[in-house]
Amino acid sequence: MKKLSEVLSKPRSIYFSIITMLTLTLVLMKVSFSYYIPVSVDNASLTVPDIVNVLSNDGYNNEIEFEANETKELTFKVVSKNEIESSYVVFYDGEEFTIENLSAISSSINPLEEKTFIIKVTNNLDINNTIKFDIKSGFVGKKIDVENNIIK
Repeated sequence: MKKLSEVLSKPRSIYFSIITMLTLTLVLMKVSFSYYIPVSVDNASLTVPDIVNVLSNDGYNNEIEFEANETKELTFKVVSKNEIESSYVVFYDGEEFTIENLSAISSSINPLEEKTFIIKVTNNLDINNTIKFDIKSGFVGKKIDVENNIIK
């Protein structure tokens, strides 16, 4: 009791200063710790961005018409729109075609890179025929499934 009366006999400005300092310290601690406490989210999910590689060719869209028994040399360009390394497979949909010079038809491509390759396509029919080229992209090291014909 004697100690309490001694403390209370000191000037009130000291008590006010101590309480103010304690309050300020606690507020600053709360603000600083709020940056380090992770926010929990219920039902959070991780989404993987789409892998996008674009296929284009000189002077044609990706659907090309051929005269009977015609042969064309086509220059294709694959452009990566990704920020990571990806892989791609170029495939075609068409009947009775022979395709030669198959360099870089299935490969990996660096981020934002552009690759060019040339293939020679021959229509084996005695009538006009159409072939359509497309590209399928994926992660490096993963198998890419494509429909129809894969150029191998």
